[in-house]
Amino acid sequence: MRLRIVFCLMISLVLSACSGGGDVKAAFKPQVWQGVQISLESRPAPMRPGMNELLVIATGPRGLPVADIVVSLRMDDQEPWRQGIQDGGSGVFRRAVQMNPGDTQVFVRLHRGKTNTVLVYPIPSSS
Repeated sequence: MRLRIVFCLMISLVLSACSGGGDVKAAFKPQVWQGVQISLESRPAPMRPGMNELLVIATGPRGLPVADIVVSLRMDDQEPWRQGIQDGGSGVFRRAVQMNPGDTQVFVRLHRGKTNTVLVYPIPSSS
C-alpha cells in the first residue's frame, strides 16, 4: 500500500514538472548560422514594453552547446550593441534590453573567429 502511494506521488510530481507551469515562451523561430542553431527566448513572454531579458541559445550538432561565439543584442538598428553575458559553457547568453512601444524586431549579432553576422528576429505578436 505504501509503495502504491509513493508511486502515485512520484508520478504526480513528474507530470506537474512537465506541464510547463504557464510560462509561455515567445515564438521566435530558430535560425541557423555556421551549422549552429540560434534560438531566442524572452522573459517575460511575450515581450512587452519595458525591460525584457533575452536568452540566446546556441546549439550545435547533436544538441551540444556552442560557447565559442560572442553574442550582442539590440532592439533598434540605431542603438549601440550590448554584449550578452555567457552562462558558463552552456551555450546560453543573456541580456536585459529595453523594449519601446513600436519595436518590432530583435537584432542578434554573432561573432566567431573572423566571421560576423546579424540575425533579425521579428517579435511575435501577443495576440
